[in-house]
Amino acid sequence: MKLLVLLLLLPVISHCECPSTTKHPFIHIGNFEVANETVIKYFYSGNIHASSEMALELCKIFEMQLTTFKDTKQEKSFRTNFAKFFNGRDSFVVLGANTTTAGSKTNWKWVNGEKLNFELLWGDDQPNNEGNEEFCLCLDETDPLLYHDISCKEKYPFVCKEVWTYEKKLVKVL
Repeated sequence: MKLLVLLLLLPVISHCECPSTTKHPFIHIGNFEVANETVIKYFYSGNIHASSEMALELCKIFEMQLTTFKDTKQEKSFRTNFAKFFNGRDSFVVLGANTTTAGSKTNWKWVNGEKLNFELLWGDDQPNNEGNEEFCLCLDETDPLLYHDISCKEKYPFVCKEVWTYEKKLVKVL
């Protein structure tokens, strides 16, 4: 599967105007400091659209994770800090959560298996399970950024995250 996904992306990656230090074709949209020693870096896929499953695999191929949030603070910071970046793009952004209970606002799980244990700001009449096939989570890139359920087969831009952990050390200058 990884080889197939990589082969499908080869034309996009080969035309990427990525900085030489970047190991992927995604756009760095900012950071979130979790604690003194941990930073989450977020990357937007831009013109690369994928289904939820393919987005999950693409993030893994580039040693990242499809975006999930540990708590309300992290989720709110993401929406607040990146609202200007996303607003007006007229699309959805795939995130790393899904459900098996159609139309439920409370029965969502992150792709890592953890239960989504806080309330999301849903769009009007969302989640609505349109066509009885909307089991994946996305963020609507309109103002304000609100959540929607979408078909897991539909292809949209997505956001990956890298978790960076570092250790602060005291350095003695002689």
